[in-house]
Amino acid sequence: MRFPIARACLPLAGLLSASLALLSIQPSRATVLYRNNFDTPDVLATGAVLTTPLSNGIIQSAINNLLWPSWKDKYFANQTFQSTVLELSNLPAHSQLDIEFTLGFLGSWDSTNCYVPPSPDYLKIIVDNSPILMGLTTNNACGTVQNYAGGTVLGHNVFASTNYIFSDTVVDMATATALSILHSGSTLKLEIQGYGASYSPNVTWPPGGSGPAQPVPPAVWDEGWGIDSLSITYQMHDVPGPLPVLGAVSAFAASRRIRRRLGLGGRQD
Repeated sequence: MRFPIARACLPLAGLLSASLALLSIQPSRATVLYRNNFDTPDVLATGAVLTTPLSNGIIQSAINNLLWPSWKDKYFANQTFQSTVLELSNLPAHSQLDIEFTLGFLGSWDSTNCYVPPSPDYLKIIVDNSPILMGLTTNNACGTVQNYAGGTVLGHNVFASTNYIFSDTVVDMATATALSILHSGSTLKLEIQGYGASYSPNVTWPPGGSGPAQPVPPAVWDEGWGIDSLSITYQMHDVPGPLPVLGAVSAFAASRRIRRRLGLGGRQD
């Protein structure tokens, strides 16, 4: 009679195995901490505080194109040597941050091997005072080197803005893995800064009105950078879920009770 009893216990074993399998970690879910497309009001996570809005920049008009749908209407531009800083505080509990945005290298960017000195023009991204990306560059005006740190080029040598005299480069930085960072602090400081020997964001053309007329009066800038569709999301690393644990415990207790009734928990002849 042991064979039928053993067969009767198989469903219990299956139930127990299934419940134990549910002990696997629960999937994490990215939640918006801060979002700004510069066309609609900012989105900020409940309880989080925007300590310092984006600084040292102005809102400019993009040239819309289906090739770069995340760069359209209005965007944020920095035409200074200073960093653009965004600071958030009172962050929800988290273990990872993902920073995504569309980046515009605007105007006459010279890469590292430009034959006209001085060069080059660079961009860096800093999180909590630590550089996470350095030496980003493109060759809108001179040279051949392009460095986007894994970002996806949406348009190179294209006109994405009416505010600069050279062609632009539009890059989706969502694919730059360095912008997914382990982070658990209650504050965040994000900085973006252009720099380099030939970086001159405050120079306009034509200087002194001596050059040819430009499409945006009274002048356009030599070079600069801009961002659009800025999104910062947070998530927790996966942890065991409480409901599967309770389910496994209940299944195990039920299995023990039934085994005792069937005589499988004690001595057998």
